Amino acid sequence: MEVILGGIPHGDYPIVAASVGLSSTTFHLFTYPRGNCDGDTAPQHSLLLEYVYPTDLYGHNINAVQYDPDPEKQTSIPLMGRMYFLREGETTKKDCGEACDKIVGTHTYTVDNKFRSSSMTFGGKAGTEIEPKGRGFFTYDYKPEKIGLNDVEIHGSATATNNIQMTTVDCSRTPPLCETDSIPLTASGTIKMQVYGVNIQVPEKLLILVDESGFAVGDTPIQYTIEPSEYTAATAYVAIIRDGSPMWYIPGKTKGTDTVTLAKGYWFDINGTYKAQVVLNYGTGVEIKSAEIPLKVACFKIVKPEKGQEILIKNNESGEPQMPSLTAEVTLQGKDITPANLEVYWKVKVEYIVNLPQKYASRSRKGLDCDAQGVCKGTDGFPIPSKDWTKGTGLTYTIDWGDNFGGGILEITAKTTIDGVEVSDTYVGKIEGQEFKDDNKFKEKICKYLENPTGVPDYQTILYVLGHSEVFRIIAYQESKYKHFYPSKYGVPKDAIYPLENDPPGDGGFGLMQLTNPAPQYKEIWNWQENIHAGIRLIKEKIVIAKSLLKEISGGQPLSTDDIGKSILRMETYYQYGPKVKGVKRYWIWDKKTGWVESTDVWLYADTLRAIELNVNLEDFTSSTMREWKYDSEQ
Repeated sequence: MEVILGGIPHGDYPIVAASVGLSSTTFHLFTYPRGNCDGDTAPQHSLLLEYVYPTDLYGHNINAVQYDPDPEKQTSIPLMGRMYFLREGETTKKDCGEACDKIVGTHTYTVDNKFRSSSMTFGGKAGTEIEPKGRGFFTYDYKPEKIGLNDVEIHGSATATNNIQMTTVDCSRTPPLCETDSIPLTASGTIKMQVYGVNIQVPEKLLILVDESGFAVGDTPIQYTIEPSEYTAATAYVAIIRDGSPMWYIPGKTKGTDTVTLAKGYWFDINGTYKAQVVLNYGTGVEIKSAEIPLKVACFKIVKPEKGQEILIKNNESGEPQMPSLTAEVTLQGKDITPANLEVYWKVKVEYIVNLPQKYASRSRKGLDCDAQGVCKGTDGFPIPSKDWTKGTGLTYTIDWGDNFGGGILEITAKTTIDGVEVSDTYVGKIEGQEFKDDNKFKEKICKYLENPTGVPDYQTILYVLGHSEVFRIIAYQESKYKHFYPSKYGVPKDAIYPLENDPPGDGGFGLMQLTNPAPQYKEIWNWQENIHAGIRLIKEKIVIAKSLLKEISGGQPLSTDDIGKSILRMETYYQYGPKVKGVKRYWIWDKKTGWVESTDVWLYADTLRAIELNVNLEDFTSSTMREWKYDSEQ
């Protein structure tokens, strides 16, 4: 729509806009109070100026151009100005009685853009007349002077091809003066046009991490800011360019600051050259483009340990449990990336998490509590190093476990810096233990160590006091059938081969000695020899308790040191070591007539151990309860 001309000066023209399926709306156009309003006025002629913004394919006005402080690089926006005469029609009217024919306006108007001469300036600079000339259309390639709103003054001057007829009347003269002259119609005018100088702030560079197949492993945010903040573009896209050709256009906000996301899963050629660029007003011919953002595509990934790789605590030839020998490795690929020039730093974390049933939740193993700086609290696991990072050798890192021992969730993180951008990758796996099926000598090593636990200096004294050489082995057999590692029910992840958990009822017993109370230390849970040591120390404590109880309930009667006395002490020690029956505090009571008698007819934990003792003494391993007593090569 160009111009709506009303035939009535100072008129109200209601305009109704309607479309199928939509409600209609009405707006009003008011004409100017001009022309031959009293019927005796000469025709009025006005020079009107208009400007026209470029538009996109959808009709949006484009009123902005990219600003560059360097005049040589500054792009321009084509401005267009138009001017035309709005001319009132003419007729004659008798004046001075009937003596004079006077030319007056007719209240009808026409557009006249036929010029004998015309000119137009934009901000004081001459515009170029558009062919065919003489129609009042001018253009000018304008360059903004600043970021923000630039006022462009458009000044036009024109002389119409057709002159105007002007009647001079003086009825006081005799005869009356009545002369009509043809004179040139010349006029000028000024309007103001506003153009935004626009700048787009973007990052200097971005890094995209991909996997070995070239797929992005995470989202890459691309933030941009359109200046000035009040400017609104018609459209805004972030173009992803590969080797000079646009691949994708990601739409964004047309005003202020926005962040578009190059989503995880996009494929990139790791040897390709990629750039990103924000484009405003795409397809208009006066697009505003940001600086190109180099996109460095790199693959930085931990490739060793491999996903799903078994990492096991194993026994060496001497039967000593050992942490796994483990070397981590990263792959580093990308165009113009030289791995030899980069330093890779490493951090390792192992944490043991076991979520026991609510009744025993206080005995759960909580793992570690690490802050953003990597400083960890907690005792169910360990970080390497305790803080900061360890520099690897090239792209590899051999983990030095030091004095740390234990398994659980294994987290290995590697980081480096590429073009000033820090990148990292994290491997998550688990350290597990061996089951008997993984080491056919494991059961034998455990049994032999239970008979000769050299890590406990006074173990022989304990066995002598209790009067049986297989006490440790008997307890371990009842508690775990010598199994130290078993598929976990309560651990994270479930079914990992972790130290044996008591189940049912899930009360927090761990390992082959089922250490429960006091709560075992992390190393005592994972190292089966340390588990035995802690169990023997607990047996030693229970001997002291048993002696005290026996002395108390016997009224101070001394316990004999013969086999009978040792058997009495052993049974009480067994009972104090194992689970208690409600209401039964001790295995023995003292009868002044008969001496030591069992405190209850209920079958107790100590009775089960005595039954095992009897089978061992008789070398009878045929029952279902004793079939797992021996290891393969045991006679």
